[in-house]
Amino acid sequence: TSPNITFQTPTPNDGSRQISNSVTINASVIDILLNIDSCILQWNNTATITNYTMTKIGTGQNVYCNYTLATVDGTNYTYKIYANDTINNLGNSSTRSFKENTAPTVPTSVTITPASPYSNDTLTCTGTGSTDGDSDSLNYYYQFNDTDGSILQDYSTTNTFNCGSSAQCIKNDNISCNVKAYDSYEYSSINNT
Repeated sequence: TSPNITFQTPTPNDGSRQISNSVTINASVIDILLNIDSCILQWNNTATITNYTMTKIGTGQNVYCNYTLATVDGTNYTYKIYANDTINNLGNSSTRSFKENTAPTVPTSVTITPASPYSNDTLTCTGTGSTDGDSDSLNYYYQFNDTDGSILQDYSTTNTFNCGSSAQCIKNDNISCNVKAYDSYEYSSINNT
């Protein structure tokens, strides 16, 4: 009989989006009669199909096979595992796919208004200019900081901060705002005022 192949963690789920620029494909391989000889990962990065000999862990009829690969932002991947036993009965897994996410670009513009606030003003921070290579919708996250670097309001989608409600806003403070874009998978780098 042919070996039976079952994907195991941390293998990416079919149709998923990955963010680490590296994936490990891992599977359990079982043959009810014969020892497992080898496992091959068929890897397709939309430009090239490559076969990789996987690392086999264990011996006998029940083994694990895995292989780790670097991935590139914005690339779609498909993969499949083949395994054979000692008399070359060949089994194969289902085909799976995933996409390596492209993080948003850093916001190109960050402004805070009013430019010369009073201690009881509400400050509004606006970040713009981020783009996303995967055409994902973007949300901006804002953090307000005091002159000494202390956080007045931690990251959230709220782009306003009411100095009148904070004892930390005092005359001659230099309030700054950090902004980063988020595409539901990864944050961009930070830009600030």
